[in-house]
Amino acid sequence: ERPVTFITFNSESNLLFSCGKDKIVCVWSFPDGELLGSYKGHNGAVWSCSATFDSRWLVTCGADRLVIVWEARTSRELARVELPGVVRCVEWAGAAPG
Repeated sequence: ERPVTFITFNSESNLLFSCGKDKIVCVWSFPDGELLGSYKGHNGAVWSCSATFDSRWLVTCGADRLVIVWEARTSRELARVELPGVVRCVEWAGAAPG
């Protein structure tokens, strides 16, 4: 069983990202539901995630006080920041190009 804590779509609504208490973020194709990949690097429940408008990067946060930036396509960790407390929400800022 995988308790899900948060879900979000990319801007094109063809990818669904799910965060879980199992410390993993998964990306699924939508609407067929095929598991495309996962992001592993948190040490506690993952509470939220957000993809950039072009789906190039993903940011995640969790109970381990970490904010992690990932290359979305490869699941490669690009950066991490540890904050003084649990991080419950993240969101990319900025508008769509054009």
